[in-house]
Amino acid sequence: MGIVSDYLRDLIIRQVNEKGIVVWFDPEGNYQQFTQTLAIPNTTIACYGGSFFALRYQVDAQMEGEMPPRLVVYVPLAEEETRHALIELSAAGVVLKPGHAARPRNTRLSVIAKGALRDRRTPKELSEIENQVEEGKLSLANLDQLADQDGFGVLAILFEKTDPASVALALLGRARSDAEIQAKRAEAEIGRLLIDTFGLDLPLTETLEEWRTRLARHLLCTDLLAS
Repeated sequence: MGIVSDYLRDLIIRQVNEKGIVVWFDPEGNYQQFTQTLAIPNTTIACYGGSFFALRYQVDAQMEGEMPPRLVVYVPLAEEETRHALIELSAAGVVLKPGHAARPRNTRLSVIAKGALRDRRTPKELSEIENQVEEGKLSLANLDQLADQDGFGVLAILFEKTDPASVALALLGRARSDAEIQAKRAEAEIGRLLIDTFGLDLPLTETLEEWRTRLARHLLCTDLLAS
């Protein structure tokens, strides 16, 4: 696991230690891969797989023991979508979900990211990361990767370095395919960086290939004039 995943795991462990039973709703499915490898000592991790009857059958044995259970129940749905199928578990323990009024129980990915990276990034960088998470550009895995890099945001994921020269060189050399850039919806960040640095005219209606041509022409002309 990475730094952000470790932060999330510690948050869950604290809730298990305090309440025993944790019912975790994840309507956006941000943590499905995370829960597949989640392991907490002396704790059962139960994941909803399409049937609440199967899920209840899985956890009922935990509820019948003499000792208070240590149980995490993960449901990749909104709490309202369950139609109170897990109300007994929620009442006996604690609920985690995005937007929870109590910050330690708020598992919105942008909130988790800010909490995990607050000592590693400036307030401006944290704000940019939060915006990109909310826009769906950064996943939990991306955030773990960012935590160990000098740069931040979606450009650091795509190009590793975020200084203008490195991004321009990577774009010209196709260090990442246009499809990858488009999948991360990073065109605006790239365009803004190149415009601010090189004074380019990059119409938003043009393709990345057209931007690449404009950038190459600009650099060649600049080099010619400098020579």
